[in-house]
Amino acid sequence: MLAICFLDLDDFKPINDTYGHQSGDRLLIEVTKRLKESVRETDTIARIGGDEFALLLSELESAQEASEVLTRLLTRVAMPYQFDHVTAVISASIGYTLVPGDSGDPDSLLRHADQAMYVAKQEGRNRFHLFDVEQDLRIRHKRENLSRVKKALAFFEFRLFYQPKVDLRRGKVVGMEALIRWQHPDLGMLVPSDFLLVLGDHPLLIEIGDWAIREALTQIAEWQTLGLKLPVSVNISGNHLLHPEFVSRLADHLAAFPKLNPRYLELEILETAALEDVTHVSRVIGKCRELGVEFSLDDFGTGYSSLLYLKRLPAKTLKIDQSFVRDMLDTPEGADAIAGIISLATAFKRKVVAEGVEFIEQGIVLLRLNCDVVQGYAIARPMPANEVPTWVAKFCPDQAWQASLNLPWRRSDFPLLAAEVEQRRWLKIVSIAVERGDSSALVNRISNLRESSFGHWLYGVGKERYGSLPELHKIPDLHRDSHRVSAEIAVLLSRGNATQAVELLAEQRNRGRELLEGLLALRRAIVELSKKPPPAPDSSFQSTFG
Repeated sequence: MLAICFLDLDDFKPINDTYGHQSGDRLLIEVTKRLKESVRETDTIARIGGDEFALLLSELESAQEASEVLTRLLTRVAMPYQFDHVTAVISASIGYTLVPGDSGDPDSLLRHADQAMYVAKQEGRNRFHLFDVEQDLRIRHKRENLSRVKKALAFFEFRLFYQPKVDLRRGKVVGMEALIRWQHPDLGMLVPSDFLLVLGDHPLLIEIGDWAIREALTQIAEWQTLGLKLPVSVNISGNHLLHPEFVSRLADHLAAFPKLNPRYLELEILETAALEDVTHVSRVIGKCRELGVEFSLDDFGTGYSSLLYLKRLPAKTLKIDQSFVRDMLDTPEGADAIAGIISLATAFKRKVVAEGVEFIEQGIVLLRLNCDVVQGYAIARPMPANEVPTWVAKFCPDQAWQASLNLPWRRSDFPLLAAEVEQRRWLKIVSIAVERGDSSALVNRISNLRESSFGHWLYGVGKERYGSLPELHKIPDLHRDSHRVSAEIAVLLSRGNATQAVELLAEQRNRGRELLEGLLALRRAIVELSKKPPPAPDSSFQSTFG
């Protein structure tokens, strides 16, 4: 093992300045002597200029031996020096890299040792620091990624895709969110998580934000020539918003489109970013509103906003974070959290939008909670700009949303709506478990029929409220059959009988489909029931649930 070292004396210049260059030279001679006395015969020392030395420690048995040699060097260098009736004390900082471990060429190895030496100085001097090969690779990789992203911006490889925002109550498209994509020449279409995270707080993120605003304004104007007037929201970073020239740049962007009403542009900023400097952010948002541009707080609910902060932030819209939407059918607390955000928005006269709506049932619950405007895969995935006009023209809201507007859904009925979503998830989990031959995901999730959220509803509120419906009588058996087959698959997988588990998966899918059909029929029956006078209790229902 070899250690390539770079040694630099700490605070040598003050000694030169105080005692003169002749004394400094005598000190360097003494330092060189001590270094030679501290290393082994197989090691090499060379002064490479000024107060800098290169050392080659060869035939090392381990990295620990290198540390012992360097510790000895630092101790010897730090001992007092006597010359011309003067006592001087000096220390050294050493950076080093090891071979094997660092696969660089000779020039790179010395450069790596030099870099490590500067780290030693930054950490307090009079110490040594080992070059971190993995960290260097990460730094170089980040530098290369930054360079590639910058090139992508210069070569027009970025695109804006658009995801619709829909008012479920009115069945109307009310806007679009612009989402950046990278049309990479080799890797295809990349989403933001593939390339934006590497930017961190780099100024390049501001350039991309400016590009997105210009591109969105261009697209809004183009759509309006086609008679399509859609507001578009653009995401910007906190650093971009707080840039000293942000407002003036925004004004310039708007001035390039004199016929365009600024209200068609909305800017989205993460709630967490807005909370970093509420006073400054509020001031900037206020100036942008004077230009006619409104703001929304994205991922609302993740930043722990106090009522005071919310009052001070003049954002027009709160966008409920998709994590709340995703969880709202799983637990009563999930729906309560969204209801709380909606109440907060109402109290402060803010609009509210729910992100990440993936299932029809989530839309039904959101309507019940008086959150009408949503976006997510249940409506449409982000699409290229040229597809938007046709999509808008053909858009028709799901009938279940319109039908639910006058339904008697109570908060206590939400587990029924969640049951269909959960059943689809469960079928997917079982399929993946069988594909992998691993029962752990099933064993950890299979529970007593009555202990699930839907089980509590089915054997409690559902039985009490809708016991007169024949459609409800069928559900317990379907529910039990689905759980039974899942449990059998879990047992087969745990015993290594993957082939039999695959065969049983087809039955699981059939049972799951029957349960989904039964749940849909039950929901429709409840709709019809709401139109009739309350029936007398059905005592025969007790045996079905026994």
